[in-house]
Amino acid sequence: MGAAAFFLPSSCGGESAPLAVRTANGFINAIDGTLQNLDSIRTPRVDLTADYRSPERGIGSFGVSLNAMRLLKYVLSASNGFVVIDRKNTECGSPDQAFPKYNGNAALD
Repeated sequence: MGAAAFFLPSSCGGESAPLAVRTANGFINAIDGTLQNLDSIRTPRVDLTADYRSPERGIGSFGVSLNAMRLLKYVLSASNGFVVIDRKNTECGSPDQAFPKYNGNAALD
């Protein structure tokens, strides 16, 4: 007996591709875990950057850089268009997935 495969229709109009290929005795031999990004994210924001470098002096020059951002929206829309989530000023996982309304940093060199 040959290997069995489970198929999903291709969204591109081409041939279908197997998602899980099983051996003749029913064990899973391979899984196609290809990710598809079907949702959309809109992030309108305002960015501001300011840089300054001092004139050369006896000990060198100094610089400062300031960056600021104001997030106007962070809207996640599902591919079907029905599920809409505004994540502005929220956290999904602390702190790696935070969507603050204001964000900024500064650097001196």
